[in-house]
Amino acid sequence: MSNEDYELALAKVEEAIPSQHKAWVLSRLTYGNEISLSQRIRFLLNYFGDIFGDKSARRKLCWKIVNTRNYLTHYDEGLADEAAKGMQIWVLCRKMETLLQLHLLKELKFSDERIKQIALKSLDMKHALDLKMAKA
Repeated sequence: MSNEDYELALAKVEEAIPSQHKAWVLSRLTYGNEISLSQRIRFLLNYFGDIFGDKSARRKLCWKIVNTRNYLTHYDEGLADEAAKGMQIWVLCRKMETLLQLHLLKELKFSDERIKQIALKSLDMKHALDLKMAKA
């Protein structure tokens, strides 16, 4: 929602919260209007379409990135089996590096067609995109 709408909603919630819980609830809502990591990554992956594989491959890559980040950042043991380990982390980093490079080209106003050409002709990018997420 817009920042203005979020601020209005937050003010209404703040009015309704008992004082003993106000600080805790408001601290939880501080970043409640931000786009999640999975939404951000999914948007970028989908923008570049088939460069990162079909819809299923992009979805798997997105969740591998998110689950690995959450596991390593928050030490959520529930994500241990979903997180990349060993060589998988290197593969994941290479794919994320390529995603960042393509996004920078987009921000530098390269055309979509030119970005696709670069991704398909760059040996480094092609290699990073072809790497498989081998089981560790």
